[in-house]
Amino acid sequence: MAMEMVNVSPMAMEMVNVRPMAMEMVNVRPMAMEMVNVCPIAMEMVNVSPIAMEMVNVRPIAMEMVNVSPMAMEMVNERPMAMEMVNVCPIAMEMVNVSPMAMEMINVCPMAMEMVNVSPIAMEMVNVRPIAMEMVNVRPMAMEMVNVSPMAMEMVNVRPMAMEMVNVRPMVMEMVNVCPMAMEMVNVRPMAMEMVNVRPIAMEMVNVRPIAMEMVNVSPMAMEMVNVSPMAMEMVNVRPMAMEMINVCPMAMEMVNVSPIAMEMVNVSPMAMEMVNVSPIAMEMVNVRPMAMEMVNERPMAMEMLMCVLWQWRWLM
Repeated sequence: MAMEMVNVSPMAMEMVNVRPMAMEMVNVRPMAMEMVNVCPIAMEMVNVSPIAMEMVNVRPIAMEMVNVSPMAMEMVNERPMAMEMVNVCPIAMEMVNVSPMAMEMINVCPMAMEMVNVSPIAMEMVNVRPIAMEMVNVRPMAMEMVNVSPMAMEMVNVRPMAMEMVNVRPMVMEMVNVCPMAMEMVNVRPMAMEMVNVRPIAMEMVNVRPIAMEMVNVSPMAMEMVNVSPMAMEMVNVRPMAMEMINVCPMAMEMVNVSPIAMEMVNVSPMAMEMVNVSPIAMEMVNVRPMAMEMVNERPMAMEMLMCVLWQWRWLM
């Protein structure tokens, strides 16, 4: 009932659990602790830069760290030595880029096209929660986004129905109100490393042409398997000496950039065709769940939310 291909390389302890009813291809390479978590009902891309320890944690309505409640497809992944948290909420199109040397906390509203990029030399924690639209310190349905950049404490509040771009610089305490529901881009440029493009409803990212079902290496919702060459890091741009954590939501076309020589964790949820290329030097754990779009320690729920979301999106279009 499915076309899964799991290629796990040596030099590490991998655990691969693949369920049917989906077409995923997970290529996990050793010498790394990767886990790619794909959150459905939205188009998020979380790219964490190198020289750091990121933690990916998805907490649902009840905001549990380890246990994820239903009504949302979250992944629970915890990694130590990190004080950052990235919360992604739906109904918005934000792009948050946080750089290292600090404690970042980012709340982004998904349900559309979010992209969270956290830079290294720090300890980041990425928490993505779709469908529930409720995050820690974030009001649901209001599409808030709280971004705290490094070397300081910036807080960015994003409100809907507009197209703002907020550039928060570190070493300061700024607070900016931005309106999402369109094409917001919150770029925190501490220590460098900014994302380049935020893709609006057209789901267009740098070097990524979705909607046409053409990603760099992934074509989800088109049910096209992607061939990945293991032990080579063929994703889009694979950079070593980094600890990347990637959260990608299916039902869309995401592109994932993973760097090697770090600790990555990758959870790919089906309902589409994600291809994840993870770099080595650690312990990989790849868990692919089908048709329900759940991650590790997730309790599936109904598809009514999905249909509702799709209907709303169609209405907006």
